[in-house]
Amino acid sequence: MKKDILKLTKYYAKNFSELSIDNYKDIKKIISKKIVFSDPFHKTLGKTKFLSIFKKMYVDFDNPKFIIDDISASDKSGYIKWTFLGITKKNKKIKIIGISEINFDNEGKVLKHLDHWDSFSQIFINLPIIGIFIKRFLKV
Repeated sequence: MKKDILKLTKYYAKNFSELSIDNYKDIKKIISKKIVFSDPFHKTLGKTKFLSIFKKMYVDFDNPKFIIDDISASDKSGYIKWTFLGITKKNKKIKIIGISEINFDNEGKVLKHLDHWDSFSQIFINLPIIGIFIKRFLKV
């Protein structure tokens, strides 16, 4: 079972590393209709909502990219360590490092995609106004 999960996870990760504005909808072929997705800002159920997050990513960022840093699997889940790189419309570079926990259904489609990353240290602390207060409070 672990070999199968690793193989499916590698395939899913490959699709993410190749995402673009032109092909992001193609990922719907390998996800369940009932996909559950969560990250620090979203909790969704279903293909349409899942795909809308990635559509919005291409609106909010110029040339967003996921770099796959590592892939592993257990008997129950696949894990993808990734780095997200993007440039905001205000020309600010964004770099987020995280891990996705992936679960598959009996057909080998992605049933759960749970992203784990620290929004505080990677996003909020770098915001113009709130970041100043956070840095002063934490003396960073």
